[in-house]
Amino acid sequence: MKISKPEVSNKKSFYLQTSNHHNKKGDYKNLSDQDLWNCFVSGDEGAFVLIYQNYVDTLFNYGLQYTKDENLLKDTLQDFFIYLREKSSRLSPTNSIKFYLLKSFKRRLLQNLNSLKKKNKMEEVFMNEELFKFELSYETKLIDRQFTNHQLDALNAAIKKLSAKEKEVIYLFFFENLTYREISEIQGYLHISSARRLVYKALDQLRLNLKMMLFLLFVFHEFNRLFKN
Repeated sequence: MKISKPEVSNKKSFYLQTSNHHNKKGDYKNLSDQDLWNCFVSGDEGAFVLIYQNYVDTLFNYGLQYTKDENLLKDTLQDFFIYLREKSSRLSPTNSIKFYLLKSFKRRLLQNLNSLKKKNKMEEVFMNEELFKFELSYETKLIDRQFTNHQLDALNAAIKKLSAKEKEVIYLFFFENLTYREISEIQGYLHISSARRLVYKALDQLRLNLKMMLFLLFVFHEFNRLFKN
């Protein structure tokens, strides 16, 4: 399932120098995430290149929600993919590559941010309300034309009022299509119900800050797209 990503300021693509291996996506198009990952951890360079191509921008844009330091972000991404390639045979199995990469990359990025900020607690790095924000726009095809400009502005204003964690779970649930279980692991929760409650809480906050018809339109729009994909 593919959904366009939220718009980020100065959005840029990030590219890592890969080998001259010419990957043909058709060679892997019928593979499940689990099978593609198994090819990668078995040393298939083409599988690595495809995984990199499919997810590097997703990780870069996710990282931009935590830091606007693009040099730090690019260095972290480069180190992350080098690590994956070098340690491929030791990596855990997964049936969701996006989830595995988001979770692992977030952990590495926060470690780097903590080192720079000389903080002992990971939580302190991203609880700042300004460190996780995103914007809905027509240009990114995240929202279609059934929303007027006024409604879109109202949606973005309501999202801006959410806490950092609430914004992140909305981002992960609606725009990265992760499950409650996956979100709970990324957020470090012990129980899936914690992620579910946070999503519900965020939706409730949106409802309070939006007119009912606009809130229902947004929720219907997003759930309908999830099910269609």
